[in-house]
Amino acid sequence: MGGGFESPFGEQQKSVIKKIERSDISREALKEEETEIIMQRHEAYIRDVEDERAGSLKEEEAKKSYDLAVEVFGSKLENLSEDERNTVDVLVIASNTQYVKGRRSFETAAQVLKGAEDVFRKYGIDEKQILNSGASREGEENRPTKNTAILEPQFIDQSPEFREFLKEKYGDGAMNQKFWQAFEEDWEKEEREKVGAEGPDDILERYTKFMNVLAKFSEVYHKKHPGRRLIIWPVSHYDTISPYVKKMTGMDTKKDYLAVDYGAGISLKIDKDGKMTSKIKDQEFTVEKN
Repeated sequence: MGGGFESPFGEQQKSVIKKIERSDISREALKEEETEIIMQRHEAYIRDVEDERAGSLKEEEAKKSYDLAVEVFGSKLENLSEDERNTVDVLVIASNTQYVKGRRSFETAAQVLKGAEDVFRKYGIDEKQILNSGASREGEENRPTKNTAILEPQFIDQSPEFREFLKEKYGDGAMNQKFWQAFEEDWEKEEREKVGAEGPDDILERYTKFMNVLAKFSEVYHKKHPGRRLIIWPVSHYDTISPYVKKMTGMDTKKDYLAVDYGAGISLKIDKDGKMTSKIKDQEFTVEKN
């Protein structure tokens, strides 16, 4: 990790959270000039490289993400008046990580976007409040906004020599559980740095910077559009979400393990004064803005 990176989390009480689940995404309505960032992990996907749909979501898993989005957006809008619903804006973002021909995060985000569109249609809300629509040509489907800052660990593709080193030393030739433990706990930091491979601290740094960019975007957005409510929904990976939440909740980012279910996530809220908080399993945590 670069020496110039400064953690935005401050001192936190050590968390007892063991796993991030779908239920950890907030269903509460936003107040005026609040922003909610929903960090979600992609749904389960087809790993068999012989399958013609390898890398894509399993059909039943894609529906889970659509159903989740319908539930979340439905709950948020149901608790607002008609006038208040017309102040809700949504932006869906996705990692563009590709495995074989499939893009699991992008496909998950596409289901989230479809769910948002259907809920907005149900309540008669202008489609232009889904900000992804501004990037689509007339007659085209809306698409999630791709972002490379939230890709899976980059050493897999960019540092094949380090990947193969870990596979042979810890994974019996495979990218198994021991392989990933060796990477996440940075057992071979010296070897990794020798070849310039991305490490776990680097992933945390780039995801944290991404979240800081979203916070800044939120600030500028509300200045330009006073009175609005903004929901930003980025879909990425276990490898980006877990270390971020561990750091936020006072866990050791390498030694402690925090599971993130497929399709699960958390909500980070930014109030009108810029205070950033996240409530997970009835515990509230604060994120200091850089």
